[in-house]
Amino acid sequence: MRPAHPATRLRAITVHLIATTPTGRALLTPTPAGPPAPPGTELRHGEDPHHAAQRLLDELPAPGRLTATHDIRTQLSHHPAGHLHTDRILYTAALTAEAPTTADPATAADLTRHHPHPDTLAHPRTGQRRFAAYGLVTDPDDRLLLTLITDGYPGAGTWHLPGGGTDHGEDPRTALTREITEETAQHGRVGALIGIHSRYRPESLHPGEARTPWHGVWAFYRATVAHPGPVRVLDTGGSTTDARWYHRDELPGLDLSITTRQALALA
Repeated sequence: MRPAHPATRLRAITVHLIATTPTGRALLTPTPAGPPAPPGTELRHGEDPHHAAQRLLDELPAPGRLTATHDIRTQLSHHPAGHLHTDRILYTAALTAEAPTTADPATAADLTRHHPHPDTLAHPRTGQRRFAAYGLVTDPDDRLLLTLITDGYPGAGTWHLPGGGTDHGEDPRTALTREITEETAQHGRVGALIGIHSRYRPESLHPGEARTPWHGVWAFYRATVAHPGPVRVLDTGGSTTDARWYHRDELPGLDLSITTRQALALA
């Protein structure tokens, strides 16, 4: 089979486990195509990343427990089918026993780029999976910045979080910084990762499209605007029709999007 045109843009998502022993060392396991690395797996279509992390943990000889969503790292590489963008989601776990091969946690996190190796990813996709970054964006008065979804889009008329899908080659933090500016004309500083949410639909998200299974993975971050300015939508004609600051006590009276409610529940 001839390879696809090299300009083909592909996306993949992997999940990794930074599993530390009682002495604080991170477990490494053998890999088929590189140095030992933390346990890792390709995210199956429709699979919740948390479930994938638990699956990795359950396969280890030593018992342990998941502790947090640690980080997301974006890797660009050449794949036999085209240009591959991989979002690597790192979870942390605590093990109850020592392991034969370990590294310090920072080194282990860097080694996640080796496994799964980009060439071995079985299901890089050109569509029907969306990786997005959203922010709980606050100002010095602890107001929350929200955007109103335009008619004709999923969730129309509800107040949403600033953010959106990551472009090919763009890491989630950079994407969120861009979206905050485009949707609200504010200059945000992206902070800590709050968590990950996954959504699966057995058919396309938009009415009238082919009935293709659709999988969304959302990364939620904290973000701050140190010097709020006039709020306005710069990227007109898209999914955002308005943007405003709200005090926390005003939120119960708003029609909040599912995404907003999920992020607030994680915070």
